[in-house]
Amino acid sequence: MLGVMRILNGNVLRKFLFVVLMMTWFLLMSKGECREFVFMINGGASMAKSDPNRIVVQSVVWSIENLSEEDEVGIIAFKENIDVIRPLSKIGNSPAHFNVNYSGQSNAGSALLSAIDMLSNKFHTERYIILFTDGENLLDSSEQNLRSVENFRAGLEQAKWLGIPVYILSLRYDENPPNYHSYGTYAREIPTHYRDLMTTVRTIVHNDFHAPHIELPIKNLTAGDVQCEVPVLADRLKILLLSSNAGSAELKEMSAKKIVNESFVKTFEGAPYPKSKFELALNYPEGTGLTLDVVPTVKGHLETKIDSSLSDGNFLMITPLYNDGDEKILSNEIFAGKSIGVKIDDAKVDGTIADGVIKVALADDVKNVALQKVCFEDVGIIFDGNDTAFIVLSQTNRAAWIVALAAIGVIVFLSWRLSKRRFADDVVSDFDVVKKNLPPVDKFFAKSKDRQSFSFKGKLLIYVTKIPGGENVAPLECNLFQMNVEKISLADILKGCGVEEYFADTSGIVLAATELGISVRNDSDCTILERSNLIAKGQSVELILGDSINVMTFDESAELILIYKSLKPTEAI
Repeated sequence: MLGVMRILNGNVLRKFLFVVLMMTWFLLMSKGECREFVFMINGGASMAKSDPNRIVVQSVVWSIENLSEEDEVGIIAFKENIDVIRPLSKIGNSPAHFNVNYSGQSNAGSALLSAIDMLSNKFHTERYIILFTDGENLLDSSEQNLRSVENFRAGLEQAKWLGIPVYILSLRYDENPPNYHSYGTYAREIPTHYRDLMTTVRTIVHNDFHAPHIELPIKNLTAGDVQCEVPVLADRLKILLLSSNAGSAELKEMSAKKIVNESFVKTFEGAPYPKSKFELALNYPEGTGLTLDVVPTVKGHLETKIDSSLSDGNFLMITPLYNDGDEKILSNEIFAGKSIGVKIDDAKVDGTIADGVIKVALADDVKNVALQKVCFEDVGIIFDGNDTAFIVLSQTNRAAWIVALAAIGVIVFLSWRLSKRRFADDVVSDFDVVKKNLPPVDKFFAKSKDRQSFSFKGKLLIYVTKIPGGENVAPLECNLFQMNVEKISLADILKGCGVEEYFADTSGIVLAATELGISVRNDSDCTILERSNLIAKGQSVELILGDSINVMTFDESAELILIYKSLKPTEAI
């Protein structure tokens, strides 16, 4: 018995525990990685006026092309009856192309219940419903309409209870006002015009569904050849082009296939050569707003270690490298300072990128971690390689380090004392030498003197999703480049849009221009969310390239969504 105990107290026990840990870890990794989406489209006759250019179908196709191949998608079109265009299934390589004929009536209640039934009951699976509609119901009798409305409201309550977010994109057209009821308690309702629908969907897919993307500049070019450079060496590349007008686009000198070729949406995929560049031939009307996104797939591997420092504590250091050498994948300055999610020990934490290395702070007593995933989609990349590891802190003799540092300290101190003594022996000559080597006095204040001030640029899209009385507010727009001020409160912006009476609390939310976008500081009692992050009172957040925040007043009587846009996507509209 004693012999057995001695064995268990040795290497065998450690190996056994290690195997158990790794098995548990891989079991945890297998849960909840794929997501489920059901897209619902109102196929009634009124949609022919609400969506004359058929952008709804194009936006659904574009959304599916931006999701992961492991995600599952279902599509429902509803008229009097329900038409399941695509059963819930993995995206994989299956084509997403389909069409909906706008005709007849609409029964949204039964469609929503069908969408909920289509989703699975898998543990820890993210599930979403996205509804495109210009109204609720249009059936033959008041009794049928009432039943459909009751089913719709019951479906929204059921979805909320099940933890299924429901997005209602409420379309409207110029001739008629919005035709829908507010379900803000149960769903995220976003009023939009069909001409702005693609921009709205792009924001949701990138911000809420975290689809990977890197936006590339086109510099207002609409016709001719544009050369584009990707900030990584891509093994494969998906190119996504959105436009505010119909036109054409072709890839030059690149082996690629055109996955989507619709009036307002172009999607290409292929292997670029060279791996960081490609060229597009554009043919769009002058003034067309174009947005170019790329999703690069990069083959690589990770170098990992736990770095223990006496001054800073423990850090997990992750260096993504290309497979064909020791070049860092995230070395481009576009990634510097960005946050990236890292899943360790079954918890997602944020890491920061610096000089191509992902740095994650750990507790001081951590000796090992199980790296389960690096969320490369946060920086717009699909990583093709093993991103799992079990990392152990290398055994360092801290006592030896302390002795060594102490010795170095003694040497530095003695050297300093010796230099002081020499300085006292020959004051005049040494002072002249030192004085000549000093920099000009004003260089000590260069940091404050050279501090840059930036001008506002771009525009704000404002979606008021809730106000007292349940009235509907059309989407608002504020052109920031017209403001010749350094700072402005959200209340003043809303005053210019005519809705300041509902958002008096927002006077303490201040916007300032930054190099890449705007910063938003919260000195109010409002609730501000950036994705799922709470921007508490006294904190700030920077918005760039389509970032958005949700703002709710202190009494919860009014809510809005604020989206920062550059000058490119829909300026021509």
